[in-house]
Order: sequence, then C-alpha cells, then structure tokens
Amino acid sequence: MIQSLVLVYAIVISIVCTYYFSKSIIEVEWALVSISAAIISSGVLLIVFGESFPISLFQIVLTVFIGLSSLKFFFFDQKLRSAGYYPSIIVFLVLISVSLFYSKGIEGGLINLLRFTVLSIFVFFIIQINASKKSLNVLMNVVISTAVFISIISILENILNPEIAIQNLLSSGLKIDRASAGGLYADPNRFAAALFLPMIYCFISVLEQKETKTKVLFSLILVVLIIGLVSSYSRSAFFSLGISLIFITIYLRKIPQLTVISLIGLVVITLIPSFRDSFLLYGGRILEVFSGNIDTSSNIRLMLGSGALAMFIDSNMLGVGFGAFSENFVQYFSTQESVGVVKPHNIFYTVLAELGVIGILIFLFILYKLFRDGIYLISNTSRDNKHLSLALVATLIAYLIFYQFYGGALYDANVYLTIGLILLMKLNLDTDRTKPSPNSIFLSQHRQL
Repeated sequence: MIQSLVLVYAIVISIVCTYYFSKSIIEVEWALVSISAAIISSGVLLIVFGESFPISLFQIVLTVFIGLSSLKFFFFDQKLRSAGYYPSIIVFLVLISVSLFYSKGIEGGLINLLRFTVLSIFVFFIIQINASKKSLNVLMNVVISTAVFISIISILENILNPEIAIQNLLSSGLKIDRASAGGLYADPNRFAAALFLPMIYCFISVLEQKETKTKVLFSLILVVLIIGLVSSYSRSAFFSLGISLIFITIYLRKIPQLTVISLIGLVVITLIPSFRDSFLLYGGRILEVFSGNIDTSSNIRLMLGSGALAMFIDSNMLGVGFGAFSENFVQYFSTQESVGVVKPHNIFYTVLAELGVIGILIFLFILYKLFRDGIYLISNTSRDNKHLSLALVATLIAYLIFYQFYGGALYDANVYLTIGLILLMKLNLDTDRTKPSPNSIFLSQHRQL
C-alpha cells in the first residue's frame, strides 16, 4: 500500500512540476512552484527507478530552472537584481577554494564546493523573479499539500502500522523504527526538517485567520503535519520547531490562543490510542535529554564538538581546510569511540574548524544580513504577505537551530529556498516602495503644466 501511495505521489508531483514549468516559459515566477514541489519530493525518482538512479527530481528541476532563467536574461537583456550579498559570498567562496589546497579532504571538499556554488546560484536566480502574491500563494498551497501527503504516508508507514508500533513500544525507546515517508527520505531527520515551512505557515494561519472554516481547515492540516513529525521521532526537529513556534507566539502576542490550541490537540491525540502511544514514546525520547541521561547519539555529538574545538586550536586562523573535518577528527578520537560517526553535526563548529576565524566571521556576517533583511521584511511587508514573510523568517530560525544538532546545512535545498524567498520578497518590497504612486505622478505632471 505504501509503495502504491508513493508511486501515485510521484506521478502527481511530476505532473505538477511539468505544468508549472510550462507556465514559467511565459511567466518565470511559476518556476518557483515546481522547484518547491521538487525539493520536498526530491527522492521520488529513487523510489520509482531504484537507488542506483543517479539524478534526483530537484536536480532535474534546478537544471531546467537555471537554464531557462539564463536564456531569458541572455535573450531579453533583463536587469539583474542584487540583494547586497555578492561580495561576501564571493569572498567566502574564494576562502573555501584556497582552503582546498591544504585540505586533507580535497575530493569531498570539491564536491561540496560545487554543491554550495550551485545552490548560491539557485538563490541568485530566485531573487531575479518579481513574484506576485498569487504565485506565492500557489507555492504555499503546493508545499502544504505535498507535506500533508508525505506525512500521511509516514503515519501509515509507522504510527498506524501495528507491527512497527508494537515494536517501538516494546523497545522502550531504545530502538525506534522511524518513518522516512515511504523511502522518500534516507534520513528521518531530513524528512522532519522538510516539514518546517508548511507547519509554521499553518500555525500562523491558525492563530491569525478570522474565518472559522479556514481556521478549522488549517488546524486539521497542522494536526496531520504534527503527527507526521512525530513519526520521524526527530528530537532535533522538535527543539527547532518548538523554539520557532514560541518566537511566533510571542511576536503575535497569541499565548492564550496557543494554550487553547494545545489543549484541544492533546484531547484529540489522547482519544486515539495509536497516536497517544507514539506521542508518549516521542515525549519520553525528548525528556531523556533533560533528565541527564546522555544517550549514544548525544555522546557522539559532544565528541564531535570537542574534536572541532581541538582542530580550531591547532589551526585557528584558516582552519583545517574545507571538507577535511572527518579526516582530521580521527586524529583526536578513534572511530571506535565515535561508533564510526566522523561527520560534523553543527554548522558553526564545522565552519570554525574547517575555515578558521576568517571563515566563521564571514559566515556570521552573512547570517547577520539575512536576519536583518528578514526583520525588515516582517516590519514593512503588507498585511497580505505578513503571514508568509513571518513564516519564512521563523523557518530560517528553525533551520539554524536544527543545524546545531545535524550536519549538511550548507547543502540543504530547503534552506536555500527559504533564503531565496525572503530576499525575493524583500527586493519586491523595496521595488514597490520606490515606485511613485499614481497620485504623485499626476501631481508632478500637473506642476509641469
């Protein structure tokens, strides 16, 4: 049944991507809809054609998007827009390239440099689009629909699967079978993180929508997405999402509403045994961290952090070289001690260890500019786009927290889509604010007469 659902999902997503890309030939903004659908569904081709299939859906869509955008700029001589990040990104890329000369992980570093460069180009082409409110609404509808579909697959795969549910309960949390959306995601944590934007957007809509029908609809969608998140049993995603939702609640001053929503949710979950058992199991897994019981996963993360600090102390100015973390980590801890885990699980200490003081300063400067632009966007955007702008900034916060416990932040397409949409909306806002109003044009012409 799960495989059949995944195949149906793959067909639907392929149709969606093809349809909106055909529309983007005339209006390039519709390409964003295809891209957003492809990112959250990137693993569908591996399910359909097998794990040996070398290309993901996102790679295909990204190639078409960059090619189409390049042709439009070449033939129509469109004016390039700048968000003010080019100098810092170029300096960061130059530093990474230079560090490869002394990196022990030059092969992996080159591949990761290529990935980072392509994703930076991806953001560059996103910000060239003057997306309308209509296309952004369609984008969010597609993102939410795909997130609901993969959440349902994961719920059926894990929580509503009696065999797996019983196995998880009997293990007392020691060996949990975690959902990965029917194989769409190789890692349950990645699946959980892909739900950030749709969950946060639905949460804001529940708090802010005035119409009862709309509020109920978003509440039901949010419940499905939360249960989908629970099926992943990802603690990193829980912490990240929780802090983002608290930020939203405080910003919107909706603490009483959040309390009511939480109580209703708890009642609904309590009434359904399968959901209740999974939530209790997930809650126990989370409470282990606060109770002082450091499990193997937490121990390894502490070990990786200690290794990163040692690398920084030994080569503090320029670091050990891009992509060389794993090769240098084994000098401080054996693979037996880390149970074979040698890849970094934190974006900040990864940059600090691999690129040193210079690299971390550039990286922090880029982050500062991103959040500065995000706050500017929330503060100045129109009421029509308020929900989306707040959701995007809160999603970026969630990803920043998530990647303090997990590796690969520089190569996550979801992160770059979020950044691209924030900068796109900020640039569109600046363009709208600098346009003269019809009244001012009329007055100007009247004075000339």
